[in-house]
Amino acid sequence: MVFTVAASAYSLSDVNYSADGRRLALADQGGAVRVLDAATGKEIAALNGQLANVNAVAFSPDGRYLASASDDKTVRLWDPMTKTAKILLGHEASAACVAYRPDGKVFVTGGDDGHVFLWDAMAAKELRHFRAHCDAVYSVMFSRDGRRLATASRDGTVKLWNTQTDSLLSILRARQQDVNSVAFHPTGKTLASAGADGTVKIWGLPLGDP
Repeated sequence: MVFTVAASAYSLSDVNYSADGRRLALADQGGAVRVLDAATGKEIAALNGQLANVNAVAFSPDGRYLASASDDKTVRLWDPMTKTAKILLGHEASAACVAYRPDGKVFVTGGDDGHVFLWDAMAAKELRHFRAHCDAVYSVMFSRDGRRLATASRDGTVKLWNTQTDSLLSILRARQQDVNSVAFHPTGKTLASAGADGTVKIWGLPLGDP
């Protein structure tokens, strides 16, 4: 089945399914987060408030909340039912990417400032942050067991981190151009990265000891 939905008058920069597959969240370059019924394409909610482009969105694993990252330097934690959000501050430049830890207790964001922030998803507050790269962080992803975090950057590297200590496990020198996205295989045995040069690299794991 294929259908096309005129979801926004603006360019869309990210899309994310809820875990049950019933909803789609869209990151709108007009500054809104839109939630659609995945079966029909009908808009369920328009979450407005961010003051610049929304770059990334992610549903919590239980589907109750939605995190967004924006060029206005904020991260917002939305309740789609009430259309309200808690505003999380910390990034000194655009917040570019967001991902939840599989247990739903923590989510992570990366930004153009090269920093990675870990947030308490229940309390909606910062747990800690660290400088991950010397250039913009374009993608973040937890391993399924939550013990590792992969970050991809405009600096041409992928880095693997221990999530308990924020210590660097490995630096994967992927390419000279931007690394735009990174993903763990469900088994945790490999890591894939995709870049601006049109290539995908598959890295064997484990790399470092978590």
